[in-house]
Amino acid sequence: MLDKQKDQGDRQEVTEAKAAPEVQRSGVIGDTGNQARWNRAQQAHYLGQDESATDLFHEPSQKKQGVQKFELFDSEAEETPATFQKPAADQVLIASNKTPNVPNLEQMQAYQNIQSDSEESQPDAIVARDWGATAKKGWDRTVQSVQHHDLIGWENPPEGGDVIYPRRRREDDFIDYDACSKANKAFVELAKYIGDGPGKVDPDLIAATIRNEQFYFDNTKDAGPENYVQKHRNWPFNRDESVGPAQIQVQNMEHLAKTYPKQLGLVADAVRNAIDIQHAPDFVGAYFADVIQGIETKQKPDYISEKIWKQINDHWQKGQRNEALIIAYNPDPNQINHVFTQLDNIKAPDWD
Repeated sequence: MLDKQKDQGDRQEVTEAKAAPEVQRSGVIGDTGNQARWNRAQQAHYLGQDESATDLFHEPSQKKQGVQKFELFDSEAEETPATFQKPAADQVLIASNKTPNVPNLEQMQAYQNIQSDSEESQPDAIVARDWGATAKKGWDRTVQSVQHHDLIGWENPPEGGDVIYPRRRREDDFIDYDACSKANKAFVELAKYIGDGPGKVDPDLIAATIRNEQFYFDNTKDAGPENYVQKHRNWPFNRDESVGPAQIQVQNMEHLAKTYPKQLGLVADAVRNAIDIQHAPDFVGAYFADVIQGIETKQKPDYISEKIWKQINDHWQKGQRNEALIIAYNPDPNQINHVFTQLDNIKAPDWD
């Protein structure tokens, strides 16, 4: 440190630093006249202390309004803030554009085909899974996720696994095979058809159905709802959401609980029971039993379309019981192949 009492004469003369001539010559404004002209040109763009850059885009006659930059959201408030309300039909769904697999408004209006678990082409006629319903569900999920942080979920796959389908190679972590066997016997309509060979329902069909749903468990669509139901043990939102190991729609869980209360429990507890690994097979068995009851009484369940119902009955009359129940559960055009692949995996000699 320099001594503050040091005599002025002891200080060394400091030479003023100057830029090299070539650097001085490279300045944008070379003299005071140019500087003055530059200042006048920029005068219109100078902002006052209480102005912001966004004011430059306001019409002169438009009165400036105060804007609150941040707002805390209360999920228990009675009214939904305008930020989270569904926009008018002519507005672009900005939030959905940032959500994987959620189409924007123009795409929603254009979608005609169904969504499939497979990349293969699909027929236009299947109405059980139309894009309109998928787009609406995507919008609902976007709004709900903003309001309820538990609806945001992402599962890490096993090492080297698929980040989009995180449950592949660990599907069996979500299946209780003993419970699947018991579910085969729990419903009279189903039990009488369980067996091997033509005209029978494969004893492993319930397990293969759940295994297939876990194989196609999608981080971008399924992880959020699953995170919510596992934490809260209920689903207070749209009734057509599929959750739990068997990925059954909530409205169908409640219908099945009402139809088979002895095996499934109270309707009020339907979601709580269906998302449990040990009880999920009972809901799949109940679903199959309900479809069989409809076939035998010639009364189509409300949750199946006329077109798919015809396909179900065609398979059933040919003795193709597995195929009939598979497309009743999920009418994807590749669903039969998918579930049969899982049946092969379960029955493979080296499977454990």
